[in-house]
Amino acid sequence: MAKLKPARTLLACQWRDVVAMNFEVDDRAVTPHIPAGTRIAKYNNHTVVTLMAKNTRELQPWGGSLTLFRSVLSIDLRCYAQYESKNGILIGHVLLKHIISNKMCGHLLRFLYKQPCAVQSITHTATNFESAQRDALPSADYRWTTSGHENHFSVKARDVGRKLTGNSREEFVLHQRYRFAESRRGTIAYEIRQTPWVVWRASSGSYECEKSEFVDAAFGKFLRKPTTVHMSSGGEVKIYKPTLLAKL
Repeated sequence: MAKLKPARTLLACQWRDVVAMNFEVDDRAVTPHIPAGTRIAKYNNHTVVTLMAKNTRELQPWGGSLTLFRSVLSIDLRCYAQYESKNGILIGHVLLKHIISNKMCGHLLRFLYKQPCAVQSITHTATNFESAQRDALPSADYRWTTSGHENHFSVKARDVGRKLTGNSREEFVLHQRYRFAESRRGTIAYEIRQTPWVVWRASSGSYECEKSEFVDAAFGKFLRKPTTVHMSSGGEVKIYKPTLLAKL
């Protein structure tokens, strides 16, 4: 797998209680959001977007020892893109929408990423992620409110956990490698490194999202029911300062 030249740490944290609800969409819905110089990354020739929720713990900006936030909930909608570098193909995600539960953390992330994120009330409950057994599988529930409408999804694992494996759908979605974005200079890439994650396939017990409020209207017809649902206990994550890929 191709890599960029290592950069300085931008952010260190833990991503925990991760839930990824995946939807197959038409290329035409995603294309306007793909940064210049990149193209859509597909899994088995399917274009995927993911509604991902997680609990960000022990957030330390610039990789220092100062922890500013112990726990911040976030929900984002992402698609996947790839960039052909001189060393090979880089695969990563593009944030289409990002909401978090803490106003001060929102200011920090906007400063670090130079990208917008909305602040809204988010609640969550999670069980058995750290000590899952065959008869006590993980479950999670995330809820947030948009324009007075409560959005939520509840999921429960349906088999035993396992480590991420190469070329699997879970690996495509949950192995964080790069985040692509457009800046005033051009298309940039944030390298992401994570510890090995344990993942579970899951089923959606309930799912309701006011699509016209939360995402671009072009996605509404695709986000009615997830095609797959994944869960992970998560782990430590480091995000590095961005590298310029393509100038405007």
